[in-house]
Amino acid sequence: MLSSVFESMDLYIVSHGGVSSNSTIEYLRTKGLRIGMVNLEDEQRCVHFPLKIDLSVKCLYLYGDVVGSILSQYRRGFLWNNMNKIQLGLDDHVDRVDYLLHHFPHDPIGIKSQWARFMVYPNTVCLCYPFTSTELQSALQTLGFCHIFVDDMPIHPRMTKIDEYIIHDERLYRVLTPYLEWTFSYPDTLNVEILQHRAEEKRKRRIKENKMFCKK
Repeated sequence: MLSSVFESMDLYIVSHGGVSSNSTIEYLRTKGLRIGMVNLEDEQRCVHFPLKIDLSVKCLYLYGDVVGSILSQYRRGFLWNNMNKIQLGLDDHVDRVDYLLHHFPHDPIGIKSQWARFMVYPNTVCLCYPFTSTELQSALQTLGFCHIFVDDMPIHPRMTKIDEYIIHDERLYRVLTPYLEWTFSYPDTLNVEILQHRAEEKRKRRIKENKMFCKK
């Protein structure tokens, strides 16, 4: 089971993709932190998982620049499969773009629902991309990793430009549209217990829906 893997993990890094999560994982591993899965397939799925598998593990959630992150994933050929991971928790390389657009028209990728969960999970720090080494240092210290210093972390600028892709793919435009005016934000009144309860109820419904979907 995936949950058993977390027992030997120092830090769990999750993101909606396109925000340097993989490079951050690789960099922090050079600092001695045990991050991610032993099995590469499990790791590739869990770094973009829709929910936190083990609430007790320390977690760094990377988010931000939603439009740029979506286009970055599209440019590198990851977007369609990452939609399966973020929205359904699946990594089978099946094209479900039309299905996700139909059933989740306001959040086809699952970024909004993923953000709603991770911003209230315990033992979790949210770090907005693009971030500096100082901001990453502060996030790690909040999680208790005061012995890790990241002043030499390389910062990679965004390479993707919006106009290069949006006019060439009709499905990309439909996927991107719900996020054009959306921003990551915290509720004005944040009742953590209520939001965590709602996130757990959504998680249970999502698991049930995914089992039904996979049987089709």
